[in-house]
Amino acid sequence: SSFGDSKTNIISIIVAPSDSNVIYASKGRELFRTTDGGDNWTKYFSGSYYITDIAVDYENPFRVWITASNYTSSKKVFELIGGETRDITGSLPRVPANTIVCQNATEGKLFVGTDLGVYYRDDFMDDWLPFNQGMPNIVIQELEIQYNTGKLIAATFSRGLWSTDISQCRIGRPKLIVSGELDFCKGDSVLIAAAGDYNNYLWPGGEAGKSITVKSSGVYALAVKDADG
Repeated sequence: SSFGDSKTNIISIIVAPSDSNVIYASKGRELFRTTDGGDNWTKYFSGSYYITDIAVDYENPFRVWITASNYTSSKKVFELIGGETRDITGSLPRVPANTIVCQNATEGKLFVGTDLGVYYRDDFMDDWLPFNQGMPNIVIQELEIQYNTGKLIAATFSRGLWSTDISQCRIGRPKLIVSGELDFCKGDSVLIAAAGDYNNYLWPGGEAGKSITVKSSGVYALAVKDADG
């Protein structure tokens, strides 16, 4: 086992929710991982800036996100999965990203705390959106999700603790059944239907049934709601 430079303190450590043998720890600019409960560690990532926090997917122990402290337009949030590293900083402000959490039972919903407030995104989004309603632009030092109350808790620099409600969606991404050929000629059509039963359905264009008939090329997505909304 090796944690590199013995003079550098461990900044963040997290156990994968779905596999307690998988643990991540950061020291300075490096991220380390163990898959045997801590007996052996290997360097998993090395970057240009200090790693400030780590989050792990609630289902996939090998999908991890890290935040970093810098004032550039990139290299503040990274996703690591399957041996690949992706910079997902997007349009986050040019200030340090200090903390990150992944919400359980969602499609990769992330909350990031920066020196200018909180931002969020999920697997359906291409970029981050502010999540600061009612809160001033303040330094966020720590984020935690309190699942029993449905709250996101933010610890700030000199401005105390703040909390807000978060949606706790517990249904997975709906599966679709396609009836017909994906390549079709003018005048033909394809039927796309939801595989499961939900309380509400919403397709592009506002259609609200369990299925739609597609007569032209395009991207078709389905949003659903269960009894809990």
